[in-house]
Amino acid sequence: MVSGGRHVPGRLTAGLGQRFEGQFVGFKAWPACRDAHPFIQAVLAGMQRDRLDPAQIAALRASVPQRSLIICEPADEKRRPRAAIDAKFSLYFTVATALRYGKVDLGSFAPAALSEAATLALADRVHYVVSRDAAHIDVTLRDGSMRRWEAGALYGSPENPLSEAALVAKFMDCGRAAQRPVAATALQDISRRLLALEQVPDMRDLLRQL
Repeated sequence: MVSGGRHVPGRLTAGLGQRFEGQFVGFKAWPACRDAHPFIQAVLAGMQRDRLDPAQIAALRASVPQRSLIICEPADEKRRPRAAIDAKFSLYFTVATALRYGKVDLGSFAPAALSEAATLALADRVHYVVSRDAAHIDVTLRDGSMRRWEAGALYGSPENPLSEAALVAKFMDCGRAAQRPVAATALQDISRRLLALEQVPDMRDLLRQL
């Protein structure tokens, strides 16, 4: 019995040939657990707006839905990730990285990055509360004032898609980290051809570059 008898067979063929789900696929803006993305986005937008120095921040409290506690607990382990995969599933580390560098990319999870004292000190200022509200971060500054940073529509979703420049930058970052590194000039050429895929006369040439 599929799905305990709760399946709806007609959904598989509804709109067949008329509705194409590929157009609703989003791209992950950052190489971390998707549950961390609203908080990364909130930090990046908030820092851009408020132009704060991380040293001004006394504490950050994230409002996290119950379903996303995988990035919060166990807190002690999440604050001190031992491997890249642990850091990618850490609210504390991803928020601290976004605060410190204004970005989160593959290099953010390199072995040396996991032990940077300044990042870990920021991670210790990050806390969370379980909430049904839209994901946001309440920021307490050392002067006692408060800020609220919100994400809005998730960056990379169909409602708030990545820009072409951001897609290319993500592709370049991935290409540089490949098992067989690809030169920047080649990556730029590949990205240009992928963005104009309909005009590529022979896919074999493009596939040989990948």
